[in-house]
Amino acid sequence: MSYRGIRGHDGPIALLKRAVAKGRVAHAYLFCGMDGIGKKKVATAFARALLCREARDGEGCGVCGTCLKIERACHPDVLTLAPEGAFIKIGEIRGLMEMMALHPLEGPRRVVIVDEADRMNPPAANALLKTLEEPTAANTLILVTSRPLQLPPTILSRCQRLTFSPLAAAEVALHLREEAGLDGETAAFLAAAAGGSIRHALLLHKEGYLKRCEEIVLCAADETRPRPLRVLSLISLLGRERDNLAEALGILKVFFRDALVLAALGPEAPVVLRERRREAEGTAVRLGTKALLRNCRLLDEALRLIEQNANKTLTLETTVFKLAL
Repeated sequence: MSYRGIRGHDGPIALLKRAVAKGRVAHAYLFCGMDGIGKKKVATAFARALLCREARDGEGCGVCGTCLKIERACHPDVLTLAPEGAFIKIGEIRGLMEMMALHPLEGPRRVVIVDEADRMNPPAANALLKTLEEPTAANTLILVTSRPLQLPPTILSRCQRLTFSPLAAAEVALHLREEAGLDGETAAFLAAAAGGSIRHALLLHKEGYLKRCEEIVLCAADETRPRPLRVLSLISLLGRERDNLAEALGILKVFFRDALVLAALGPEAPVVLRERRREAEGTAVRLGTKALLRNCRLLDEALRLIEQNANKTLTLETTVFKLAL
């Protein structure tokens, strides 16, 4: 993977290319940003730039043996560590440290990529800190994470931090059309729902996101039943999404956001859930901007609590009972 094959992230990539070109590579980097936007791809391209003997302008050539080995994940001087269970454990970090104490096998430098670095348990993080406190010129460490605040401040302070922003919806849609072969309307819809993550957009497509959107919206907007029945039905429907509750609540938030936009800007306003525009229009008229804004805030709070591992059933029931429906 070269930088040319990566969508977006021009700022971080330019900084890395300058560092390589000027010989000012830091001993440790922190690549942070939301899941599925290409942080690890950039880390791999950076490794190629550091190890390729034919590198030009801070970028690997892409065709030499070194670049091809890195692309195939079989270069002995590019080590990648990712959690195999809930955490990255101290034994795995110690294994990395033993490797980093040795001379690189094929070149002048070794690149170590720790994916989902925030999932190191405290003993593992403390062990890694020792390596950061005593860096060597032969090793470049890259910590990749979507939750940098879960890492100890002592580790954060010893890494050069690069923040990766979510991709523009147009970039995600273009990838879905060109790489996944989706039609333009489906690609645009999934891109808008994915929040800037190509990986998330592909996952939504695979898991039947469009059908789930229809079920949740029709349940929430069903005016043929009194509110108590809609509340109970919505709790029952979302309760079946326990493993993906955050995503299901996110669908509900997008629907209320669409209704809010229509209530504020009128019937010609653009919406994300275009297939459900009629339901959003009816909800906008029925609830009004104040209630819709409150609904969005309630769902934001519910998503925050779920992210913090709050009880999902209690969070779901409390939130839905408070929603204006």
